[in-house]
Amino acid sequence: MHSEVREMGWELIGGDPAPGDPAAIAGLALELLSTADNAKDVRDRLVRLEDGATDAIWRGDTADAFRDRIDKMPEHLQKLDRSYRKASEGLDAYSRELRDLKADAEAALTKAGDAAQAAGTARQQQRQFAETNTDPAATNPHDEAVSGADQRLRQAIDEANDIRGRKRSAEDRVLASLDEASDLGIKNDPWWRKALRAISTALKIIGLVLLVIAIVVIIVIALTTPGGFLAILAALQACAFLGTLGTAMTVVGIAAFATAATQYATGDDTVGLGDVALAGVFAFGPLAFAKGLGYLSNAMRGGRAVPGLLGAGDDVVRGADDVAGAADDVVRAGDDVVGAAPAGAAAAPAIVVKPGKWDYFFGRVTSNPHNQARSVQNLRDLEALGIRESEGGQAQLAALFEQGRSLPETARHTTEFGVTITRRIPVGDKGVIDAKYFYPGGDMSATPEISTIIPKIFK
Repeated sequence: MHSEVREMGWELIGGDPAPGDPAAIAGLALELLSTADNAKDVRDRLVRLEDGATDAIWRGDTADAFRDRIDKMPEHLQKLDRSYRKASEGLDAYSRELRDLKADAEAALTKAGDAAQAAGTARQQQRQFAETNTDPAATNPHDEAVSGADQRLRQAIDEANDIRGRKRSAEDRVLASLDEASDLGIKNDPWWRKALRAISTALKIIGLVLLVIAIVVIIVIALTTPGGFLAILAALQACAFLGTLGTAMTVVGIAAFATAATQYATGDDTVGLGDVALAGVFAFGPLAFAKGLGYLSNAMRGGRAVPGLLGAGDDVVRGADDVAGAADDVVRAGDDVVGAAPAGAAAAPAIVVKPGKWDYFFGRVTSNPHNQARSVQNLRDLEALGIRESEGGQAQLAALFEQGRSLPETARHTTEFGVTITRRIPVGDKGVIDAKYFYPGGDMSATPEISTIIPKIFK
C-alpha cells in the first residue's frame, strides 16, 4: 500500500523524475567486476602454464596442438577483463548518481506535497471567506496564501524537471561507458567464419570415417584376397615413389617460379603476371596441401589435450553474456515517467490532459527505451481501437474521458495529495480503456486530470 501511495504522490510533479533501483545496478556492477577478476585469474594461470610448456619439457603433436589452442586464449581473457571492468566502473558510478538523484526527488516530492496541502487549505479558507463576506470591497485575506502555495508547488515541479535532466545526463554517461566496454571486448565471429568452422568440423568427421573405411578395406584385402598382402606392399612402395617424385617436382616448380618472378621483375616482355602465378601454383600448391593435411592430423590427434583448463577458459569467456546483455535494461529500468516532455496539444474543457500526456498516448515519448516502448504500445493499442491522432484521435479520447466521468469506479487510491479513480470506458466492440482520473486535494467537484490510460483489446 505504501508503494501505491508513493506512486500516486509522484503525480504532483509529473511522475517520478529518477526511477530505477540503485541497489540492483550496484549489484550488477559487482557481478561484472567478479567476472573480470575471474578472467584475469584464469589468464594469469594459462600464461604461467604456457610459459612452462616449452619444447624442453613437452614436445610432439599433442604439445603442438595444445600450444595452438592456448595461443589466443590469454588475449581473449584480457579483453574480457578490460571490457567487464570498464562496464562495472560505469555502472557503479551511475548507481551512486542515481542514489543522489532519488534523494533529491524525494525532497522535491515532499516540498510539492507540503505546497499542495497548504494550497488546498488556503483555497478552502478563501472560499469560506468569499461565501461569508458581505463587503464587496473587502480583499480576501487568503489570496496571498494561495498564491504562495502555488508558487512553491511550481518550484518543486521545476526541481523535478531539473532532476530529470540530470538523470538523462547520467544515463548518457553510463551508456557511453558501456559502449566503450563493448569496444574493448571480444567481437563475435562473422557468419562466414562460423560457416567455415562448421564445414571444417564436417570435413574432420568425413576424413576420420574415410580413414576407418580405408583401414577396414586394407585388412579385408590382406586376409581374403590371394596375394593381397603383396599388393598392399606394392601400393605402399608406389606411394613412397610418388612422394619422392612429388618432392622433385616441388623443387623444379620453385626454381621455375623464381625464374619467372625474376624475369617479370626485370621487365622481360615474354613473361606476364599470369605466368608467375601459374608457376607459383605448381611450386607451392603441393606444400600448401601437405600443410593442410598436417594441421588436420594434429587437430585430430591432439585436439583433446588438457580439456579441463581450456574448457574453464572457454566458460569464462562465454559465461557472462546474459549479464552483459542485461546491462542496458538495468540502466534504463524504473517506473514510467509520464508527461515529462510537454508538447502543444488541446484538451477537452471538462477534463484536464497535460500536453505531455498526449505525447505519451500517441507514441511520441522518447525519454528512454522503456518509456518509448510503453508509448509506442499505447499508440498501437489505440489504433487497434480505431483511435488515430491524424483522424481526430485527441478529440475522440477527450470525448471518451468525458463519457467515463459518469461510469462506475473500478479502483480508488487516496493520498494526502488527492484521489485517483479508475474507470473502465468501452470503445465499441473492440475493447476498453482503463482511465485514471486524478482529483487534486481530494476535491471531487474539481476538474479531474487524466494521469494515465491502459488500453485493452478484445481478442
